[in-house]
Amino acid sequence: MISSLQRWTLLGAVTVGLFLASGVMAEEKKETKKEPTKALTALQIIERVDKNQVFGTRQAFVTMRIKKRGRIRTKKIESFSKGAKTSYMKFTYPSRDKGVKYLRLGDNLWMYMPSAEKTIKLSGHMLRQSMMGSDFSYEDMLDNSALKDRYHFKIIKSEKIDGNDCYLIEMNQKKKGETYPKRRVWVDKKTYVVRKSEMYALSGRLLKVMHMSKVKKYGEDRYYTTKMRMQNKLRKGTWTETVLTKIRFKVPLDNEIFNVRNLTSE
Repeated sequence: MISSLQRWTLLGAVTVGLFLASGVMAEEKKETKKEPTKALTALQIIERVDKNQVFGTRQAFVTMRIKKRGRIRTKKIESFSKGAKTSYMKFTYPSRDKGVKYLRLGDNLWMYMPSAEKTIKLSGHMLRQSMMGSDFSYEDMLDNSALKDRYHFKIIKSEKIDGNDCYLIEMNQKKKGETYPKRRVWVDKKTYVVRKSEMYALSGRLLKVMHMSKVKKYGEDRYYTTKMRMQNKLRKGTWTETVLTKIRFKVPLDNEIFNVRNLTSE
């Protein structure tokens, strides 16, 4: 038989044991509790966009389709890029455009016209003119600068674009002189590619709208848009679509590609 004293001693031990066990369980539960995910800032989102878009070197083959006056014209391009503002581009189709070349070094652009066997230098505001009758300007096609260095950012809201959850971010230029002083971009929350972009003048007038699709993954962590459609809102009934049919990043490029002499070579 167990005495009353033994019974109370046993009961006390069990009680203490349960108390300690519950404390351990509570502590374990506390330790495994996940911290709430911190929301990204607008700058952090744009830094991820830049990580996708900005590259060291790139070679690409592009098909361009231009709709104008009810007709669609197709052009083909081979391009090479190095850094933010070093680019070389040559048209390979159709025959009337074959051999037209562009070279951008910094803020200067050279254009070679084989029909006239002449090289023309463009700079400043001329970089904002239409390239080959398209809705893209020379700067649109040849610039590779990081957005974080050029704009201030603010998250407006979340919104779906073509079924993709996106951050809508408003952008305003840091310094005067940007081609598009104001922008609104819709950034995919999963891949951090821009799904839609609106470009505005300083006055607030909408200049261009670009839709991006066909996102592909390159390497371990780069997502890149391979199809873009640009609409110039200052022109009626036009759009230009570019499709990157083949693209290579981190490709070794000969410096001679980016030499003005290369424009007149075969």
